Amino acid sequence: MKTNTLSFFTAMFLTFGITSLDFENYAYEENIRAYIAITIGVVFGITYVIFKKKEKQQS
Repeated sequence: MKTNTLSFFTAMFLTFGITSLDFENYAYEENIRAYIAITIGVVFGITYVIFKKKEKQQS
């Protein structure tokens, strides 16, 4: 259950971050929310991979 929720939030943060990114102007000041959302999505994604590896090792 924990990994399903984690994968959902990973997909949501990455999706919202990428769609809100202004592709014509990559300046950090103009896209701070998008970059934060993408960063959170990547952190959740790495955490998801770690949890999945631990689940496989336990079974």
